[in-house]
Amino acid sequence: MEAIVIIVLLVLATIVILAKTIRIVPQSEVWIIESMGKYSTTWEPGVHILWLFINRIATRISTKELSLDIPPQPVITKDNVQISVDSFAMFKVFDPYKFAYGCANITQAFSAISNSALRGIIGDLTLDECLTSRDRINARMTKELDEATDKWGIKVLRLEISNIILPNDVKEANQRQIKAEREKKERETAALAERNTKLQKAQSDKETAILRAEADKETALMSAEASKLRTIKAAEAEKEAKLLAAEAAKQTALLQAEAKAESIRLIGEAQAESIRLLNEAAPSEAILRLKACEALVETAKGNATKLIIPSDISSLVSIAASLKEGLQDHKPAIKSDAKPALK
Repeated sequence: MEAIVIIVLLVLATIVILAKTIRIVPQSEVWIIESMGKYSTTWEPGVHILWLFINRIATRISTKELSLDIPPQPVITKDNVQISVDSFAMFKVFDPYKFAYGCANITQAFSAISNSALRGIIGDLTLDECLTSRDRINARMTKELDEATDKWGIKVLRLEISNIILPNDVKEANQRQIKAEREKKERETAALAERNTKLQKAQSDKETAILRAEADKETALMSAEASKLRTIKAAEAEKEAKLLAAEAAKQTALLQAEAKAESIRLIGEAQAESIRLLNEAAPSEAILRLKACEALVETAKGNATKLIIPSDISSLVSIAASLKEGLQDHKPAIKSDAKPALK
């Protein structure tokens, strides 16, 4: 029984010894190993053997990117304005040995160096430059802190100013200044908008005037063209009317000439017929003289101002009288109440 207990104790002791001896360093960590109180080696991630009672793990260091919040620090600007600056830093351990043995209190030392660098940088800038030049301040502080902490095995990746706290009177003055600048900007914007509106109106008026002038020009051209067409059409109509009038006059003259010719022809034919009839009837000399008298009467009805009467007109009259008496003898008797035909 005692032997079994001893065996169990030995097994447990062996397990404990092996657990203390075989150590596994996780990823993103390095371990500082001391032997007999002195630095021995740096373990990288992996499996390692630790000799009990000889070696010990002095420090476990993370190789990840680390952050450090720097408490607000009061500083004075170049124009004698006291402000409070709150910032934080991002760094990474690149030399575990220097980090383990370089500084006893990394956080305190880092904050002190950061505040010192911040005072020097802010002291060279005015308040307006501090508020508008954070990128430049961050770059200078990162550079100075990286140089200062290089002996501690720390690589400062960046330092950011998270907040700048101003005094109340400075806040009020800044607010008034911001308000004045905003009002100035609004006035400038309003003036620019008004100017643009005026320019647009002027441009619109100009374009309207150009369009109106072009419309008037087009109207004048169209009016002149219409007047020209009207004049041409009137001239053509007048010409056509004159041609038609001339043609009508020509036709009328032709018709009149034809009618006159026809009348002359008919008169000639009638005269020829009367002569033929007279010839066929073998008129006496008294009839011929009577016809001559009728011709003389017809001649007297014309427009002639002078009339030549033959010398034997008296014989013609006597012939006409005898002819009248002969005709009356052949007429039937007329009623007693009827008026005589000739006086």
